Amino acid sequence: MPDRYTYPGTEVLVNKLGIRDPEELSRVEQGVAEIGLIELRHRPLQGNFDLAHLGRIHRYLMGDLYDWAGQLRTVDTQALGTGVPHCGPDFIPQFARDIFGAIAADNRLRGMDQETFIRRLAHHWGELTALHSFRDGNTRSQSAFIDQLARQAGYGITWQALDLDRLKTARVRAVASSSEDLRVVLAPAIEPLAATDTETAELRNLHAADFPHSPRSGPLLPDRQPRPAGQQERTRTPASAGQPGATPARNDDAPQKDPLPLNPRGACANAQERSQGQNPFPATGRWGS
Repeated sequence: MPDRYTYPGTEVLVNKLGIRDPEELSRVEQGVAEIGLIELRHRPLQGNFDLAHLGRIHRYLMGDLYDWAGQLRTVDTQALGTGVPHCGPDFIPQFARDIFGAIAADNRLRGMDQETFIRRLAHHWGELTALHSFRDGNTRSQSAFIDQLARQAGYGITWQALDLDRLKTARVRAVASSSEDLRVVLAPAIEPLAATDTETAELRNLHAADFPHSPRSGPLLPDRQPRPAGQQERTRTPASAGQPGATPARNDDAPQKDPLPLNPRGACANAQERSQGQNPFPATGRWGS
């Protein structure tokens, strides 16, 4: 539905390219994000697997199109086609502390046997689905985050092996009731990482020409490195205080103060705050938000 992030009277997100046609914007967004996902798969952004880290991933994937990329949303959202609301924007920082604190408490899932790893990964992804940190691009950024989290823990996810519709349903259920369905969906696609990664050679042969709706061009790996967060922010005009979607300038790794003395689970988990999610990695990807 129209909100402060969209062009007046439409559901098209305000974007840097001035695209007003929703289908065209969707094509361009998918092309840009697919290239970014490939890059991040092989040259991941370093971080602490916290909210700041997720924000940098989102900014890397979506920053070519949206000024608010990497900034927490300031409007209510819900899972498309379900009516299930996500976490209220006022409670995102607190709820995020719970989620990323639990990931840290799990030692970033390192040292776990495969069964335990899959179970805990499903749990954490369900929580991230509930959080829905950004106005759009959550499925893409979360998938990149989850992929990087898995790989540093010694496991690989074969995204092409996942059924998108089952994954979408399982993610909603994971945060509404139990992550068991999500565990079942993910399990066949997760294996310990092999000693070598044959995808890198294939990746170096890809060019932006393979993604005709993307404004990027040239070889993917040889010419483009993930930019440091500080550099990214210097190349973008920060939103002013009071502007829609604005967030104060800050050190992404610094502790953030609680804006409200409330338990985010009271605001999020008790409502059906669970989101949709679709796997962005398959070439045919029916992207979620």
